[in-house]
Amino acid sequence: AFEAANQAGYRDIATVDCAPGQKRARVSFAADRTFVDFGQLFAATSMTPSHVISDELGIDVTAAIVNNDGELTPNWLAEMEDGMARFKDASFATGKIYSARVPDVLDGTFDLISRGLTAWRGGHGRPDHPEWNRERYVGATSLTAAIFKRDVFDRAGLLDERFVSYLEDVDFSIRCSLAGLHGVYLPRAVCSHHGSASWGAWSPQMVRHIARNQRLLAAK
Repeated sequence: AFEAANQAGYRDIATVDCAPGQKRARVSFAADRTFVDFGQLFAATSMTPSHVISDELGIDVTAAIVNNDGELTPNWLAEMEDGMARFKDASFATGKIYSARVPDVLDGTFDLISRGLTAWRGGHGRPDHPEWNRERYVGATSLTAAIFKRDVFDRAGLLDERFVSYLEDVDFSIRCSLAGLHGVYLPRAVCSHHGSASWGAWSPQMVRHIARNQRLLAAK
């Protein structure tokens, strides 16, 4: 059983196109094989492969992270491309996020973190307003829909898997700030967010993880 599990992934792959010394590779699956998106397996997030984003933006980008219940507008990536080209010193970018349930009401923009380590998604629950239409540098972002340059993960580390869900983006944003990294808010890059798709709004699992993760965040 162990051998089967260890080899199964390799049997699904037809070719791997990778130049010597390169960190990126293009993987082609066998004709009768496919894969299941990470978000479908764990109801968490999905990550667009680095070569796709890098080719589109023309910059060294590791990943775009999008919640499994987030819906990007068709021009989201183009707006990210334009913004990252103009704000070359930004290490990540996030955009305007509307509530999928209540049109014209914001689910969030960028994150604001207090000294008590509690976070607020800027504009959450409020009607859209011109104050949220201004591009600006930011220190924190939710992972509902964001894009990151490759060196962010080299300098700040990877997402802490102990969080599982909730507040892992707050922890990551704090580590980015400690590493001297900042991002940019690009309001023309729009998506909508259904919210609470993993466990349901204020379900026992959601409350338990938020409470546990707040303590984990403070302990770090």
